[in-house]
Amino acid sequence: MQRVTYRVVWPFLLLLLTAKFSQAQNKCAFDRTVHALAAKYPDFQQKINQLKEPVEYRSAVKNTITEPYTIPVVFHFLLTQQQINAIGGEDGIRQRIDSQMLVLNRDFNAANFDYDEIPNGFKPLYGDVNIRFALAHTDPYNKPTEGYHIKTVSQAGFEIEGGTGSGIAFSDAKYTSAGGMDAWDVESYLNIWVVAPLDGGKTSDVLGLAIPEYFAEDANMPAVEQGIVVHYGAVGRRSIFTEIYVKGADEGRTLTHEVGHMFELFHIWGDDDGKCPDNGGGDDGISDTPPQAYPSSGCLVYPKYDGCTRNGDGIMFMNYMDYSDDRCALMFSKEQAQRMQRTWQPGGGVYSLTQHPWLLTYPVDSNSGKTNNTHVVYPNPADGVLNISFRLPTDDLQHIMLIDMTGRAVLSQEVKIQAAFYTLNTGNLHAGLYFLVLHYGADKVVERVLVR
Repeated sequence: MQRVTYRVVWPFLLLLLTAKFSQAQNKCAFDRTVHALAAKYPDFQQKINQLKEPVEYRSAVKNTITEPYTIPVVFHFLLTQQQINAIGGEDGIRQRIDSQMLVLNRDFNAANFDYDEIPNGFKPLYGDVNIRFALAHTDPYNKPTEGYHIKTVSQAGFEIEGGTGSGIAFSDAKYTSAGGMDAWDVESYLNIWVVAPLDGGKTSDVLGLAIPEYFAEDANMPAVEQGIVVHYGAVGRRSIFTEIYVKGADEGRTLTHEVGHMFELFHIWGDDDGKCPDNGGGDDGISDTPPQAYPSSGCLVYPKYDGCTRNGDGIMFMNYMDYSDDRCALMFSKEQAQRMQRTWQPGGGVYSLTQHPWLLTYPVDSNSGKTNNTHVVYPNPADGVLNISFRLPTDDLQHIMLIDMTGRAVLSQEVKIQAAFYTLNTGNLHAGLYFLVLHYGADKVVERVLVR
């Protein structure tokens, strides 16, 4: 880890950077990216519409989960030396990471300290998502990690469009070959790239952008680009007034908003150009967030009405999926929480991120290479889904098969990309004893599996 000496930032530099970090008006580029992909892949808009449809919320497995899942997080800081110094060097970065992790865990577990500021009309809708986040402490090569790394770059920032990979969504930041940093296994880690955003060579007002799993599945984006890009002036929570932050983005709620997108939430106003549900608008697909015409900004006074909600409690401008200032963003709704929870059920977009708890602890023997690359098969007995989870991506796994008692292969999956996590759908199989076969070239491993 590169060490950066902390230097006092002189008042004139503070003034300069504060002026540069003006309040962002287009805080999130999610809708911009969706529109670009929908124009290129017409079926993608249909996928968006499907995600907004009401769903039955239920557990897909019979086993009762007594503890919340925890998602491993890794931060990739890609900044110039001047930018690193401006936010306090590595000590300042560490403070921002620690405070950001605290904010995420509070906001997603209905434990934010400013809960009592939610207006009484909306307090009954205050939702608990019940998910945890923790820094990864085992990297993809079974080496210990602090859950972040810092790369000093020469360019002033990363462009939102153009470059390597997809050529959108700050893609250059996600490739080492383009001056950025390759993602860690996106099925095991939530990757967060911290950059200075640019748009056409100029400083961008975009604070964050999330690329969920379904962007790769339904819009042909490279899977390795999944994760979140966030402005370095919007990470963490301010501890002293001299710290440099984008105005209105100093409470860590930018990442709360972007993680909401990773969990298949949409902007609360529906990104529908001011239309309302009763005149062809799409809304956000959530029934307990009032219809809203446009994004909010600053800190509004309750109740706030607009063209889509003219009475009652008004619009839910304090929702994390709106654009209000951080200090006035206070809640997810109950239905938003339910919608996010479906994404870590078997088959959901972030399910694999919840299945690698050992990444949250330091490796037992960091010098052992891949000798500790054991695998776990679960749940066993299987209820609709069977997972094979490796400590590390495999080197030579070629085929995964499930064989019944007669020797017939009932499930077969060719391994084209070496990964740390695989899943088989057993929902259509008869109850009974099966054999899981993992083919490694000339070798194979066989395990008994019960399906019920």
